[in-house]
Amino acid sequence: MILAAFHYLAAIAVLYFFLLAVSNIIWLRLSSRSPRRHSGGKVSVMIPARNEEKNIARCLDSLLHQTYTDYEILVLDDQSTDQTWPVIPRYAQDHPDRVRAVRGKPLPRTLWNGKAYAMHQLARLARGEYLLFTDADTVHSSESIAWAVTNLEWHRVDFISGYVHLRVALGGYPPKAPTDPHERISRMRFFKP
Repeated sequence: MILAAFHYLAAIAVLYFFLLAVSNIIWLRLSSRSPRRHSGGKVSVMIPARNEEKNIARCLDSLLHQTYTDYEILVLDDQSTDQTWPVIPRYAQDHPDRVRAVRGKPLPRTLWNGKAYAMHQLARLARGEYLLFTDADTVHSSESIAWAVTNLEWHRVDFISGYVHLRVALGGYPPKAPTDPHERISRMRFFKP
């Protein structure tokens, strides 16, 4: 009897979370606005990178080709043990008006965790009105920043999290950057301080 009740409750829980996920997908699709803002408040795109030598160039290449015009990219090497750091200053040198390279400080002996501390360091260096955090292993559509600013302002919110669309290319990783803004391959957290 107890086992049957457990199975029944488990089935209800699975159904509930399935319906919740479907409703979230539908709501996000219906409430998301097409990227209309291509200029406005400055956006600071911040990338904490730790041991991302194989991914960081792809991420930066996609971020350098945005339709939104007023943005900066800050990349912090978070104590990498691979060849991540040599890649970052090359981008800063090739794109001095857009990319800033930062060497992360060692983790202090406080309550900080690694990535959170790296994000904190980046936020302190940001010059933008908007803060966009993204991972170094992401590829962005050309309208990722425009989509984020449009939706942040349309919904009049202080925080927005990009809806992730993952595509796996046939023949392996990495997928190509999408051209359709509704097929973003980015994980981003966007704040308005």
